[in-house]
Amino acid sequence: MAIRSTRRTSDRSESDCISSNPIKLGLKSFRRRFRLQCNKLDISESLDASTQVELWIGEGASDIQSDLLDLLMTLLSLPAARALQSRNGDSTLSSDLAFFYTQISSHAVDVRSTIPLLTQIIEPAPDVAIWNEVFALVARSTTTPMNSFKLEPDTPLKSTTSSQQGSEQTHAEIDPRILQEVDLCLYENTKGFYK
Repeated sequence: MAIRSTRRTSDRSESDCISSNPIKLGLKSFRRRFRLQCNKLDISESLDASTQVELWIGEGASDIQSDLLDLLMTLLSLPAARALQSRNGDSTLSSDLAFFYTQISSHAVDVRSTIPLLTQIIEPAPDVAIWNEVFALVARSTTTPMNSFKLEPDTPLKSTTSSQQGSEQTHAEIDPRILQEVDLCLYENTKGFYK
């Protein structure tokens, strides 16, 4: 019974904090940029917000990661983010958002995880619904790692002669690998090479 009572008090204090620190026009710039990109991608405004967001992410809007980072900076700048207590620890929601920012920046989080929050912002939903979605998003990001934007290495990984040690350093083992390493770098009959 005490736990339930504590949660209600926490919910009430969150609601009070949100109502005393309204978003107002704080997300107007993001909504405007979203609408412009949807227009460029021929995503109709007549679709529900969730569908618009899914299409926007699916169509690969100009720079989704950059737009999400800008959105997170905007949320971080809102007074409620600094006033709301984190549900993950002793800090504020702004520290959770800052951590999430680093995860988006380093591609450690699937951008599709932001669809519920983006939907609330685009509708636009009441402030309480938006902040509840922010809480849910940062909670998910601390518990579920992802690698949907896994980057391929620039250099293909393969065994080279420099990785061989000790008993592996025999002509029978090394010669084929040296040939493999220089195979594409070898030029024959290069005119004027010795001049």
